[in-house]
Amino acid sequence: MNNFFFKKGQAALNANQLAIYNELRETAVEIRSAKSLFESVSNEDLVEACVFRLEGLYAKHRYLLKQAKELGLQVDPFSGITGETA
Repeated sequence: MNNFFFKKGQAALNANQLAIYNELRETAVEIRSAKSLFESVSNEDLVEACVFRLEGLYAKHRYLLKQAKELGLQVDPFSGITGETA
């Protein structure tokens, strides 16, 4: 496991925390992919489809961030989950 799963003196993430962490990572990959597609299309219908896809992914990301917070995880938007809150 990567070091950011742990906080000093902290045990590994539990199953629920790990599931949320994995979902956040997968969603981040999907967002990057959708952004890349958005930047490469020029057809009006495809642009609109990309916008809707991104809006859905951002909503999913917000939901997962709320779930992470409820599970006591600190989320760094630049590097992922950093550990449990104190």
